[in-house]
Amino acid sequence: MEKKLFKEVFPGLKFDKTIDDLIGQTEVENITMFKSEKKMVISISSHNLIAKKLIYRAEEQIKQFVFGHSSEKCIIKERFILSKQYKLKHLTDIYKDSFLEELKNISYVDFRLLDRAEWYYNENILTLAVEDTYIARSHSHIIKEYLETTYRERFGMEVSVGFNYTEEQKTKLRDANELRLKQELAAIEANQLDVRKQNSEEG
Repeated sequence: MEKKLFKEVFPGLKFDKTIDDLIGQTEVENITMFKSEKKMVISISSHNLIAKKLIYRAEEQIKQFVFGHSSEKCIIKERFILSKQYKLKHLTDIYKDSFLEELKNISYVDFRLLDRAEWYYNENILTLAVEDTYIARSHSHIIKEYLETTYRERFGMEVSVGFNYTEEQKTKLRDANELRLKQELAAIEANQLDVRKQNSEEG
């Protein structure tokens, strides 16, 4: 179908204001009905991040608007078209709660593992430091597939997800992260000094 604004596809649908400000202006790319599964899937694209909890609320309101109190379900499949400022760490810092919110609905065990993990970043590599248990090792491939697929399909990012299970590795990752942060801060301070020096010379 031709892309249309959400409000054009569902005229008369009244969202809560918080939802309407974000979802009302998104574009609907496709709507697919699965009669055997009694569900409607709406594919949307947005230039703004939308928290998963708001997506879930929108799904419920659309379901009530279209199907009333019947057993049909509405699922929104979101895709975000973001500016280049959204690097892996910046994006994840903002969207991490949504990952956890979604994973809680898929598997509570996986949610708990991801919630308790320490997250480390290096370019497009995400490393999760988790406790070394049988459950963590047996579920790591599920979390890896979920995150890599979500980054790719939802954000257009190719991210490699890996795991570390030992306290020694956690310490090394933490030290590496702290060193990288110090280097970034030093670079920013050096740049500010150069700007002030240039302004002083021009003055």
